[in-house]
Amino acid sequence: MKTILNHYRNDRSGLTSIEYGLIVMAVALAAFTAYFLAGDAISEMITHTTSSLDTVASRLDDQE
Repeated sequence: MKTILNHYRNDRSGLTSIEYGLIVMAVALAAFTAYFLAGDAISEMITHTTSSLDTVASRLDDQE
């Protein structure tokens, strides 16, 4: 029984896959964070551009 427990205690075969899994998880978390941060900035840029175009269009309508 003791040899079986020692075998499982000394078995390191799954450690590499766990480490790679943790690295993939960290990269995915960084990618999602960057996506959500950039998404807000892009949304603000589109809103600002639309507002500016509406202002220019209304001024052009006033000139006619």
